[in-house]
Amino acid sequence: MTLEKFKGIFPALYACYDDSGEVSEERTKEFSNYLYKKGIKGLYVGGSSGECIYQNLEERKNTLKYVAENLKGKLTLIAHVGAPSTRDSIILAKYAEELGYDALSSIPPIYFKLPENSIYKYWTEIMDSTELPFFIYNIPQTT
Repeated sequence: MTLEKFKGIFPALYACYDDSGEVSEERTKEFSNYLYKKGIKGLYVGGSSGECIYQNLEERKNTLKYVAENLKGKLTLIAHVGAPSTRDSIILAKYAEELGYDALSSIPPIYFKLPENSIYKYWTEIMDSTELPFFIYNIPQTT
């Protein structure tokens, strides 16, 4: 794997909603296009700036889909797939791979302080579910 595609600025994408509170395809594409035109090299999609811990799986999948439909092949795309359960993280990881994302990332499950071997197992199970490169996203004060 070459690391060249992971060099540059990769902002985290904010969640974009319509006036009724649903994830907005139009606003997601509009905002991601705005960032693309500013010269970024990639996007980090679905992380905590994107309200991941407050969204259900369908909302998270929609955001991943709208960005991929819009910018796949133009930018390097990293999908944050961290979730309270390993099962949900794996669902998101496989979906991101199907959509053509370039890499995955995940925080450990939040709220409870888990032993390191549990976090290792969580991340390993996600990594084993796809062929995509994986970036650890660690925020010790939240896990």
